[in-house]
Amino acid sequence: MRTSINGEPAEWPQRLHDLFAQKVQFAANERCTSANYFTARPYRNEYDTGSNEEGFVYTVNLSQVGKVAWTPTKEV
Repeated sequence: MRTSINGEPAEWPQRLHDLFAQKVQFAANERCTSANYFTARPYRNEYDTGSNEEGFVYTVNLSQVGKVAWTPTKEV
């Protein structure tokens, strides 16, 4: 599986592999071919309003695209 972080090719640390396995479930006949981990991004202007979500965008069986996202909570 090809991996990236915020759209840049990168090897995932074990923490991201574990998080991906926890958040994304596949059917027995599905194979993930690529996955991108994205982080929250700041507001820049009226066209790029930013996002407070982080998550994964991934490709299954070379043609289906999935996304799972969540809003991180601040730990006290």
